[in-house]
Amino acid sequence: MILPVFIIMGIGFLGKKARLFSESFLMSASRLVFNVFLPINLFMNIYNAEGIEQVELPLVLYCISALIGIVIVFYLIYRKMGFPLEERAIMIQALSRSNIVLFGLSLAGNYFNAEALALISIYIGIISAFSNGFSVLIYEVLLGGERGFDIFRIVKAVLKNAVFIAALAGIFVNISGADLYKPLWTAGNDLAGIASPLGLICIGGTLNFDSQEGERRALWTTVVSKAVIIPVVMLSLFVSIGVRGPELFVMMIIFAAPVAVTTHAMSVIYTSKCELCGKIIVYTTLLNSLTIFLSMYLLTTMGLL
Repeated sequence: MILPVFIIMGIGFLGKKARLFSESFLMSASRLVFNVFLPINLFMNIYNAEGIEQVELPLVLYCISALIGIVIVFYLIYRKMGFPLEERAIMIQALSRSNIVLFGLSLAGNYFNAEALALISIYIGIISAFSNGFSVLIYEVLLGGERGFDIFRIVKAVLKNAVFIAALAGIFVNISGADLYKPLWTAGNDLAGIASPLGLICIGGTLNFDSQEGERRALWTTVVSKAVIIPVVMLSLFVSIGVRGPELFVMMIIFAAPVAVTTHAMSVIYTSKCELCGKIIVYTTLLNSLTIFLSMYLLTTMGLL
């Protein structure tokens, strides 16, 4: 089920090499995907859902606790390994913020039925909102400097997040039982279908395998942590406590998906080492895609998905 994802990303990579689209187009299209099409996709999945009450709050809390635990543990490990503070902040943020919306909805749409897809969308919307706010918190705590810790900046970042707004709106409209105006519903479904293919093309177009000079040790330490250590440990943990089906798929996406492309923009704002973040995104996009493929194959073979 992951092969279509690779094919669409390959189209983006080859299209960029053939100069069918420019860097500025990819940047504009990526913003459009993450701020418009993906939120619409998420809203429509939740709006069309039946059985929204099946969401398990304890599972959400377990997942959030696991993300916080990952940040604390790897911060201590990376500090012990002697990485400078700026590199450490980028590395930690990369581990805590995955491309869960795009990869999750793309794969789930190919693998699960409509009811399971809706449930997955709700989980992804809630946890994505936390992840976005948490990534701001990481930079504020580690690199806030003279500006100091600003809780209002963090709350603002969460409340302005389009995915968070779409998830809340979808849940509200679903629970209220309100019906969308038919042409609006049709347009929403049409626009939702644009999100995954265009988003994957943009990711493929941003892949860059130029020189790895510079922070090579930090790069590969992060990539190995993200693509191997965290997925193995976290999936083993959630399987051991009995998580199965769509819920286990959500955990797989959260802990095994590549680093979110939007982390690069934050690294530009907070650090002077944005190139390191860009390389982490490139290599986890490739290696974590392989991790997801192997995870889905093994979990499906074992009858857990």
